[in-house]
Amino acid sequence: MSIRTGRKLLSSNLNMLAELAAVDPPSLIRVKAHWRSFDRSEIWDATVDHANQKWSATDLTNGRTVSFSEGLIHTETTSYPSAAYRSQAPAFVLKMLIPELMSVWGRRNDPLRPVSVRTIEDGLKLLTVQHKDEAAVLETLVLDMRLGIVVKHFGMLTATEVEVQEVRPPAPVIL
Repeated sequence: MSIRTGRKLLSSNLNMLAELAAVDPPSLIRVKAHWRSFDRSEIWDATVDHANQKWSATDLTNGRTVSFSEGLIHTETTSYPSAAYRSQAPAFVLKMLIPELMSVWGRRNDPLRPVSVRTIEDGLKLLTVQHKDEAAVLETLVLDMRLGIVVKHFGMLTATEVEVQEVRPPAPVIL
């Protein structure tokens, strides 16, 4: 790949992230997520409340919950400050609902970078990402461009799929 091609690819990667970020997110989205690896599975209930800048995720297989509200991330054993509700999310399913937190966009510290994107259905795009240091390592994501979330992620040894349970439309803008 030439430097020119590499720059063009990086530009299109950032455009894909910008396109997702431009989606007016629902004021609230709640999902059930199924995470599977070769030897275990988890079912998560997760909610991102953009209107109130809160999120929570509960692993229904063991009852563990992590949440963010009023500037703090809360776990079963501790609470610690976080700059904003969109700055970090410890549970993978939450990153799927706040995609800019995923490390797949080819930014400086991201280990993965997009190598292809194509529309697979109305409003859904298939994104293939590649490890920066090992070209043979690929992952795929399905992006819902209407909701601005990742609905499927297939990694090397894991698969995560979300089922949208509830969506509240974006709050109207008051001028």
